[in-house]
Amino acid sequence: MTLVGHSLLGYSLGALTIPRAWSWRPKLLAFAVLGLLAGGPDWPTPFWGHSQYVISHSLFVNLGLMAGVAAFAAVFPRQRAAVGGWPLVCAGIAAWLSHLLLDSFYSHGMGVRIFWPLSLDSLNLSMPWFDVLQ
Repeated sequence: MTLVGHSLLGYSLGALTIPRAWSWRPKLLAFAVLGLLAGGPDWPTPFWGHSQYVISHSLFVNLGLMAGVAAFAAVFPRQRAAVGGWPLVCAGIAAWLSHLLLDSFYSHGMGVRIFWPLSLDSLNLSMPWFDVLQ
């Protein structure tokens, strides 16, 4: 999936969870963050992204990261409230994890090794209309 496709899913989650009472600046920031989080497993950082596709697209690795985020949000209520509370924390986690599912849709028949390191099997839910045009 392209960054545009991932970002659109993040923006959609934002439309469902960002409080309507917020002014336009915090809303814009929240939409931007959710769009970036939806592309999280592809971020080009050392030991992550497309250079380490098996690691960055592993459900277990990403669930571990998201458990850390949820634990932080649970332990520090002020920081959780500052980012919009549980609805936006959960939207951010959902945006991040949605990346794995979306990548399994268009993976050109190769699939995503979503269950690494427990299994080297690939999840391949290919849908031809999700193929990236050249």
